[in-house]
Amino acid sequence: LPSTLPSTTTTNSRMISSKISTPTTPQNRRHHSNNKVLRVPQSFIVPSGKILPNGQANPYPQQTWNYPLGIKCTAVRQKQLYIKNHVERIQKLQELGFQLKIGNRTLGWLNIVWASAIYSKIHGKKALDVPQYFVVPSPPSCDEYNDEGECVVVKGRSKLQNDYLEEEEEWPWPEQLWGFPLGQRLKDVRLKGSHLKSSKSASARRAQLDALGFVWNPKRGRRKRSLGGNP
Repeated sequence: LPSTLPSTTTTNSRMISSKISTPTTPQNRRHHSNNKVLRVPQSFIVPSGKILPNGQANPYPQQTWNYPLGIKCTAVRQKQLYIKNHVERIQKLQELGFQLKIGNRTLGWLNIVWASAIYSKIHGKKALDVPQYFVVPSPPSCDEYNDEGECVVVKGRSKLQNDYLEEEEEWPWPEQLWGFPLGQRLKDVRLKGSHLKSSKSASARRAQLDALGFVWNPKRGRRKRSLGGNP
């Protein structure tokens, strides 16, 4: 799948967010129940026109009018359209109450691949060799400011943390991954074959890690620890 969604999918995401955040609309009451399960009938098409047949204003943006939302939602659920191997999209849909046919173990694997890809991008190394103790960090908070209200650089912090606090860089780790024990998860993959025991998915998953440069047999010896997401 491409890294970016087609324009219809971007529209779809905006439309869903609009629907969920507008609880007074009849569409929202029908499709979003009190237990936060998002149900969209397969036949549902986003209504067009500024005024709905019941006289209320149409809450859907004009660019989404006549969009076959029901059919698209069915394809997402049954065929993983737009979401296959994209854990961040799966997480967002689940937050909306969208029910998917994806098990926890599959989601756990997607988190490993997602976090590994970000780690590799941050460190810019061809080899993916994550220390066992590494846990995905949340953004640091500034505990010291100068007279102009600017955050003071702290020597004990990593460059990544200081760049973030100085507002030079955005925090690269998405909130869904904060606290994720990536190092331990990859160790389990390496030593226990975790997530690789299914004959149907093992080869494909190994290929995913190989593409990231995963080190299956790391060198022995102690490593230097560092703060945050920059070991």
